Amino acid sequence: MFFHFRHIALSLVLAACLTGSCTVSLANERATYELTFDATWAAETHPINFPPAPHFSGLIGATHNSNYSMWTPGAIATDGIESMAETGGRRVLSSEIVAQESLGTASAPLLGPGIGRSPGTRPMTVEVSPDLTLLSIVSMVAPSPDWFVGIHDFDLRPEGEWISHAVLDLEAYDAGTDSGANYVSPNENTEPREPIHRLTGGMFLDTPPLGRFELLRIVAGDFNRDALLTVEDLDTLSAAIREHKTDEKFDLNDDGLVAGDDRLFWLEDLKRTVIGDSNLDSLFDHEDFVTTFIAGQYNDELALNSGWSEGDWDGDGDFTEQDIVFALTAGNYSPETSAAVTTSVPEPSTWLLGCIALAVLLTAVPRPVLTLNKGQ
Repeated sequence: MFFHFRHIALSLVLAACLTGSCTVSLANERATYELTFDATWAAETHPINFPPAPHFSGLIGATHNSNYSMWTPGAIATDGIESMAETGGRRVLSSEIVAQESLGTASAPLLGPGIGRSPGTRPMTVEVSPDLTLLSIVSMVAPSPDWFVGIHDFDLRPEGEWISHAVLDLEAYDAGTDSGANYVSPNENTEPREPIHRLTGGMFLDTPPLGRFELLRIVAGDFNRDALLTVEDLDTLSAAIREHKTDEKFDLNDDGLVAGDDRLFWLEDLKRTVIGDSNLDSLFDHEDFVTTFIAGQYNDELALNSGWSEGDWDGDGDFTEQDIVFALTAGNYSPETSAAVTTSVPEPSTWLLGCIALAVLLTAVPRPVLTLNKGQ
C-alpha cells in the first residue's frame, strides 16, 4: 500500500504554499509502472520459416543509472546477455545485475513473465527510485540461435519529470554469440563475439516489430488510469465512499476502511491541495466560488448530481450550504488572492458577489470543526 505522510508536516507545507512562500519538492519521489509485454510475433507478421511453438522467455532487467549499461546495439554481449539470448536463462544475467546493485548503479533484478505462446500479452510491475531511472529489460525470441527483444537505457524521468505513458516497439536483435541463420539452426558458437545488432534481413526483411512494451505509471488515487490526479478521480472516490465500497484501491491511507479520511488523503497527501479547491490549482479562493456557483447546482432539486468542481466538497453528491460551511471551517480559504484574480474571471452577478462576500465574512467567525462525511 501507499505511504501515509505526516499530516502535521503536510499542514505546514500547505500553509506556506498558500502564502506563496514555498515550492513543494518531489525530488525524492519514487514511481511505479505497469509494464505490459504485448507480443505480436506470428506467422502472419513473419511468414518466412516461421518456427513451431513460438514463445518468449521470462523477462529480466533492471533500473539503473548511466554508470551501468546492461546491453546496447554495437556493444559486445556479456555472458548474461549470451545466456539469455541463447537459452532464455536468467541466472547469469541476474548475477551481473546483483553485482551492479552492490555498487549502487542498478536495482535488484526485475523478473517478469514470458509469453508461453506468441501472440500473447503479460503484465508486470516495475518500481523505480529517483536515482536509478533508466530501464533495460530483455527476453529471448524462442526458438532462435541467439535472438532477443528488449529495450535499453530508457529514461523514465527525463528532465526530472516521471513519464506517464510510453509505448516502445520491440525489434529483433542478434546477440552476436551464435552464427545460426534460422530459428531452429543447430548451435554454432561465434568466436570472437560480434557486436549486438538489429536483425533487418532474411526472415526480418520488411517485417513489423515482434511486439511492444507499454509503460503506464501507476499513481495512487488515479482511478481512471490516465496517470493524473483529476476531479474525475476524486468524484469516483466520493461515490465509492457513499456506496460503502470496500475495494482496496480506495483505501488510500491503508487503515482498512473506505471513508472520508481517504478523501482527505487524496486531497492533502496525493494532490497536495485543500478542501474547497474546486479547480485543483492548490488554492481555495475566489475563483473556486465563481466556478461552483456558475455551475448552477447550488441547492437544486436533483439528488447526487454534483461533483467536486460543482461544489460538492463534503462528498455527499450535492452542493448545499453544508459544503460551504465544511470548506470554510477547514480554515484554508485565501481571501488575499481574490483581488489578484478578479480581473481574470467574468464579472459575477450581484447575488454571486453576495455569496462570496458572505463566505469571506464566515472565515472570520470562529466555528466548531465539522466532520461531515468523514466517517461515512
